[in-house]
Amino acid sequence: MTVQIDSGSTTCAPFRRPARWFVTAHTTRFDRVDGELVEVATSVAHAKEIGTDRTACGVRAWTWRKLMDVSFPPHAGMKCRACLAALAAPHRGSDT
Repeated sequence: MTVQIDSGSTTCAPFRRPARWFVTAHTTRFDRVDGELVEVATSVAHAKEIGTDRTACGVRAWTWRKLMDVSFPPHAGMKCRACLAALAAPHRGSDT
């Protein structure tokens, strides 16, 4: 992508759209994953969208930690079965 700035131009990295469904959890901790310090869920990971107050399974998650850089479902840890089922339904999990 090229952006015009006055008379010059510069090349920028393409915009990375955040995942529609990200991880939220009641409790988290910081841990090393592949040598990098990252926040991981230590309780059951739920799916949540930006701008909502509830998880995909309907649990209110106002005070929970939001791991917006982690797409749901996460690779490791416990996952909410109801959130997995809700996202598997055609009307909830698709981007259309």
